[in-house]
Amino acid sequence: MGYTAVDSGKLPADGTMIGGKGVDGLFHFLSVDNNGSLGTAAGAVTDGSGSITTGGTSQQIFSANTSRRWLLVQNISNAVMYLNFGAAAVVDSNSIKLNANASYESPAGFVTTATVTVIGATTGQKFVAKQYP
Repeated sequence: MGYTAVDSGKLPADGTMIGGKGVDGLFHFLSVDNNGSLGTAAGAVTDGSGSITTGGTSQQIFSANTSRRWLLVQNISNAVMYLNFGAAAVVDSNSIKLNANASYESPAGFVTTATVTVIGATTGQKFVAKQYP
């Protein structure tokens, strides 16, 4: 990926966009302010919030989305849930454990574009799920 060089180790002017075209053909940019803080993108999010429809059975929250740039899933139930990407979520096996009231947010610089799945032991366990775009 090509990036704009910043010389002298100084931060660019407030609001400067740093980035370039990636191998995926998309442009990836970060906005940096004079304090070194990264700017944020603005736009509408898709809501996939819901509840476990059948306890003990993996269910899809979001389908694969090659345009996804941000993902958040929060367990708002009082019991553990498990989150997975690209395959069925499985209790205690290759899935991300979300304790009661815990959340997963895609880390800076990476977000999965695969399907997002969740599993909880009890029907009715609630979760909040958002993705951008």
